[in-house]
Amino acid sequence: MNAKKTAQPLVTIYIPTHNRSAMVKSAILSVQNQTYKNVEIIICDDGSSDDTAAVIAEMKKNDNRIIYLKNQVPMGACHARNRCIEIAQGEFITGLDDDDYFLRERIANFVETSQELNRSFLCTNMIFKNRELEKKWKGYTGEVTLNMMGFKNWVGNQVFIKTSMMRSIGGFDTTFPAWQDYDLWYRLILRYGACYRMRDSTYVVNIENDRPRITTGSKAWQGYQKFITTHKTHLSRQHLNSLYFQDKQNRKDEIKFKELIYYPSIDNLLILTKQKVRKLFGHQL
Repeated sequence: MNAKKTAQPLVTIYIPTHNRSAMVKSAILSVQNQTYKNVEIIICDDGSSDDTAAVIAEMKKNDNRIIYLKNQVPMGACHARNRCIEIAQGEFITGLDDDDYFLRERIANFVETSQELNRSFLCTNMIFKNRELEKKWKGYTGEVTLNMMGFKNWVGNQVFIKTSMMRSIGGFDTTFPAWQDYDLWYRLILRYGACYRMRDSTYVVNIENDRPRITTGSKAWQGYQKFITTHKTHLSRQHLNSLYFQDKQNRKDEIKFKELIYYPSIDNLLILTKQKVRKLFGHQL
């Protein structure tokens, strides 16, 4: 291999957290256990009132890669993420939510793929997990274009990207009450071109219904509205039709048959059909 292939750039992992000391400990451990070791771990404690500070201080004693920031009062997850991005030293950066975790090879796979394909903007498939089941996201692999992102968030909730690119776009828009990650990926693709989605499923998303959330579902509709307003010059009627159903699906709001007439598409027909079948049989497809 040449020098480029064997290089091990510093990778920053940012983790926002709020009153989830046990969960954030598990998230941090999943980063510490990565096969790729040249990382820095920046945690921003968003005004926690539990023992988060003490838990992270104890972990920091044995790992000087950990950097701890704290907001004295809660400012929101995206504000916390932006604080981490501002001080990141890594050539590349990626995020982790405090109730999720990485599989051991995640960062190594990102770095290897970035070097092999000469790409600096990547995402992966994901694994959704609760107490009863574990389910992989549909295994699409390839470029995620701006047109694709107009229909739904094909990227997911995290990317691997040059830190300079993340900073140049201003990080997360804290004025969004929801859909903040979708908005940021959309803006990054608009500025830099397609994101490449890898086949790997190395990010585990906790989907337990009883977990506490930093962002509440009540803000989801407002986030959808802000997204379509902010990006209206790039969104077609077909995009808007799809996003209307995406919002209702995200909020688990019942979709009426007549709405398909006003917002027609094959994907929307599938969403409506699945919702009705779930309601009829009382289980998830």
